[in-house]
Amino acid sequence: MRKTVSRFQEQDRRGLARLFAALSIGIILLSMPATASAAPTGSSFNHIVIIAMENQSYGSVIGSSSAPFINSLANLGTTISNYHSYGQGIGGCSAGCYQAFTQGRQTVSDSWCPRASSPCSAGAAPNIADQLKTAGLTSAMFCEDGCPRGADHFPWIGYASTWNSCLSASGGITCNGQTGPDGNLLYNSQSSGGNSAFINYLNSGSPANYIWFTPTDSHNMHDNSVSTGDSYVKTLLVGTGTISSPSSNSVLGSNLFKTPGTFLYLWWDEYDPSPNVEYGSMINVGHTSTAGYNEYNGLHSIEANWGLPYITSVVSGDSSMSDIFGSSSTPGALSTSFTYSPNPPQPGQVVTFTASTTGGAPPYNYNWTFGDGTSGKGATASHTYSTVGSYNIVLTVTDSNSTATTSTQQVSVSNSSSSLSTLTFLYVGLIAGGAIGATAYLAKSRSRNRKLAAKLKSARKVRSRPGSKS
Repeated sequence: MRKTVSRFQEQDRRGLARLFAALSIGIILLSMPATASAAPTGSSFNHIVIIAMENQSYGSVIGSSSAPFINSLANLGTTISNYHSYGQGIGGCSAGCYQAFTQGRQTVSDSWCPRASSPCSAGAAPNIADQLKTAGLTSAMFCEDGCPRGADHFPWIGYASTWNSCLSASGGITCNGQTGPDGNLLYNSQSSGGNSAFINYLNSGSPANYIWFTPTDSHNMHDNSVSTGDSYVKTLLVGTGTISSPSSNSVLGSNLFKTPGTFLYLWWDEYDPSPNVEYGSMINVGHTSTAGYNEYNGLHSIEANWGLPYITSVVSGDSSMSDIFGSSSTPGALSTSFTYSPNPPQPGQVVTFTASTTGGAPPYNYNWTFGDGTSGKGATASHTYSTVGSYNIVLTVTDSNSTATTSTQQVSVSNSSSSLSTLTFLYVGLIAGGAIGATAYLAKSRSRNRKLAAKLKSARKVRSRPGSKS
């Protein structure tokens, strides 16, 4: 009996010990501070870099020989041929277009917020930076060379939740990484230094999810030509390199753009339709959207990507620019080869060379060297050799990104009148050799047969003699 009671007492003690342990763990967990939920992952992209351009119509940029670089970027990305900067009642641009794209409404026009020691009243409404902060996402804003157009082209100066005193300097913004109430970083980036503040930030360890860059009017096509604006964009995006091989001190050469899921958006604020170019691994390569989009659709797309609530009813009622996403396929590496006819050629004959090229970014430029000091152009080229000899033919193909590849073959020009190839001669030789062998075999067989017939005939004669045994 004592043993039974003792056993039950031991079990009670163990049960109480477990209960105290569970209560202790519960108290510890309750006393720990609540942790913030993880920031959402984008459905199409994790980072967006917006470069704000100005005052050009779609046709003056897209398809124009004045903008070769931007068109080469468009070939590897998407464009929107029916983007209405003044759609759904948007007006008062420049400022109104910037406000529509970042606040989802349009209530201001140019000169709405001169530099001051505090934000402007219209800036009290929510903006995309507020939404990003609430969701645990980050933002950073850059304006070039002191931001001479102020809030008209850089609305973050006027918004209460993104404002910092470094934005209000009379001589232009002096920001160098200061933050606004939304935790947004603010920078003045100097073009004379290659916009190193901007590029260095893109190379930093943790760049923001949403990054905005406003060039000056002498760079963004507002006061300069399409051609000089195209040259500026090329230098900013790839430096002295190419899209496929950008310089390290450029936007596309930065660490951020080596990370999958970074979306580059060249956005024009005005004209109808205005050019827009989208580039990145998530983009539907080579697609031209004909949908009637505007700034509200652009903002809707950014919010939908991260599952953010739509900032206004008009933005909620619009659609995402969904057709620009969902990459069809990224062009493969540029590769080329060629054939020629006749093969082999004779002196005085016209030789036709035909190229076959895949990958890269069309259209292609073809350049031939024929090995005798002459050259040609085009996907198909013809040439006549005057003398016998071996010639090295080199085909160089360059795509619209300035990427080049070559193919080389040696062509032997001969006086031979026979058009039979080496393989044909081999076949003839094999057939002739086989025929000779068969003839020799048959001759040998006939010789053996004759000898055998002679022996048989001799044996019959012996048996036929009188007195011979049968």
